[in-house]
Amino acid sequence: MKRASRLLASGLFAAVLSLRCGGGGGPAPATYTVTYDGNGNTGGTAPVDSKAYPTGHLVTVLGNIDALVKTGDTFAGWNTLSNGTGTAYAPGQTFPMGASNVTLYAVWTVAPNIVFVTSTAYAPGALGGLAGADSDCQARATAANLPGTYKAWLSTSGTDEVDAIARLGAASGWVRPDGKPFVDTIADLASGNILYPPRLDEFGNDLGQAMVVTATASDGSLSTTSVTCGNYTDTTDTGNILGGLSSAGSWLFTDYEAFPCATLAHLYCFQVDQVAAVSPTPVSGRRAFVTNGVFSSGGGPAVADALCASEASAAGLSGTFLAALATTTASARSRFDTTGAPWVRADGLALAPTAAALFTGEYTDVSLDMNADGTRRYDLWEVWSGAPGWDEVGTAAGTCSDYTSTAESSTAVIGLIGDTALTTLLDLGTDYCSTGTRLICLQE
Repeated sequence: MKRASRLLASGLFAAVLSLRCGGGGGPAPATYTVTYDGNGNTGGTAPVDSKAYPTGHLVTVLGNIDALVKTGDTFAGWNTLSNGTGTAYAPGQTFPMGASNVTLYAVWTVAPNIVFVTSTAYAPGALGGLAGADSDCQARATAANLPGTYKAWLSTSGTDEVDAIARLGAASGWVRPDGKPFVDTIADLASGNILYPPRLDEFGNDLGQAMVVTATASDGSLSTTSVTCGNYTDTTDTGNILGGLSSAGSWLFTDYEAFPCATLAHLYCFQVDQVAAVSPTPVSGRRAFVTNGVFSSGGGPAVADALCASEASAAGLSGTFLAALATTTASARSRFDTTGAPWVRADGLALAPTAAALFTGEYTDVSLDMNADGTRRYDLWEVWSGAPGWDEVGTAAGTCSDYTSTAESSTAVIGLIGDTALTTLLDLGTDYCSTGTRLICLQE
């Protein structure tokens, strides 16, 4: 950007800014200034050029300058305010100078950073330290023609201790290789406010539920329960290193379970060049949520449905809501119309592109970890499912006898929110029927 500014200041401005002068005389001339400083993107403060013109002189605004911006950004026009919220001027637009000074700022559409999971798996103790891990990330990005500088999401310990989140610097706004937003800010990353899970590798292939080495806790800091395999140089370390799930749409992406230092696992690679903002595109559909309250077995599915209806009503939602539960005579899927609109969270993100796809895929597109009122759940919550799959009919031993038994020995199948893999969401294991557990609620 500084090179471009110097070029324009030294004469390029006169070549690309067309001016037509009216008659002489009149009020004192006003100053017309063009600067690249817009959206905080260039970092400099010197104007490209500044000249004084009498009232009535016609000024033709500078044309498209995409060729002069940094790779990935897009020139979006000119504006009278540096944040782009003032009066907009299109490239090539002509206007007469008035008595007041005019400054036009370039407005940029800033390219987001990219985050991906490496297609290659590595032994954590054989990465060659942080430098080696960063090199692996850069090599994978280069192989996929991804722009920018990449760092591995890893924390180190000892005298060289550094938290993974601190390694991202001032960067913000990450998307997956397919363009879907992963996370907006560092604060969102630290709280697990993930939008779409980071399941894709550098080529855009969906790796599903892959184990990724992190040694990093849910807030992005070094895990106090994890080794770092000699800061990624020792495969003989007998301790276990923390890893995350690439399929997680919550902080489980970094903090799930530990494994030995010689075990092969993938890396998260974060681009760190851009200060951008990303946001999802909401869609309309039927609401899906996880209950805030717990359902204790007894009374059957009707009591579970009543809890869903009560929380939907409290959140101001209309329509009929049922619990996504399998019974001994019916699957969870059979309780719902799969020809209607897709199910969406309170933030408008769809669990699957169609209603039918929710029940036929192995993964949801985003994690189902939001209450009816839009509260995002960052804690680990178990939910009743009754069967390992949406299409499966339950058993008496897996449904607390259709949710009527409260006996200490009775059990039901449970899942865990926060992951997009149905093997986790629906089939984590079993829990006792005497334990109150939450529900997945879907609008009919």
